[in-house]
Amino acid sequence: MMRKILLIVILAFALPGTVAAEAELQLGISPGQPPGPSILEIALATQESDIKTLNAWLALKTPSLIYAGADDATPAKDFRLTSVGVPSEYAYGGRLSINRVFRVDPALPDDSIWKVQVEFGDMIIESNAKAIIRLADPLINAATVAMRIGDGALLEEIGTTLIARQPDQTHGYRYRGFALEIQGRYAAAEEDIKTARTIFYMNNPPIDADGRMIPNWEPPEILDRTLRRLHAAQERSLDPGN
Repeated sequence: MMRKILLIVILAFALPGTVAAEAELQLGISPGQPPGPSILEIALATQESDIKTLNAWLALKTPSLIYAGADDATPAKDFRLTSVGVPSEYAYGGRLSINRVFRVDPALPDDSIWKVQVEFGDMIIESNAKAIIRLADPLINAATVAMRIGDGALLEEIGTTLIARQPDQTHGYRYRGFALEIQGRYAAAEEDIKTARTIFYMNNPPIDADGRMIPNWEPPEILDRTLRRLHAAQERSLDPGN
């Protein structure tokens, strides 16, 4: 979080530059499930020295949402975009990518195709196109969006429902564990994540029926990373210096 804050402060006081022609927008979409929202994950990548473009991207309230399925791709007027959370950044090879998340209400419809567009002075940058394709289980669609917008109450409800329906699958415990973490209930979250991890190993053992190690078998790193994060959070809560 401190790195993100420092990035914004540095850009805010940097000398102005020129908009770089090689700036690019990359769009990802979590379609969600009506009546809830969809989520846009948009990365703007340009040269680290291109301060003017990076500042403009951070200052932009919302991009224009473009329906790419029409012959005349004009901005969509029936959807409301809202910025969510704090921008994140990723540096590589002299380029800097600043990633932002936007909530879209109402949810984008099935089988539609979308782009986003930003305008910086006399330059317009357009993203790739993404189609809206939902998973068969509406709860999974809704859970992905709940995680992105930090809706712990909704995510806990989804996780509990999935646990009741599919107690031998990991995702219900994983979602509820994430939800409890969002709510600061770290010990309970740890129990759910540990249960998800146990179920993962039961359903995906690292060895086959003959006792041979399965090639390219990988442990559930996302669960292990979450457990490390929860352990650290609980240690901080017990530290009288905090």
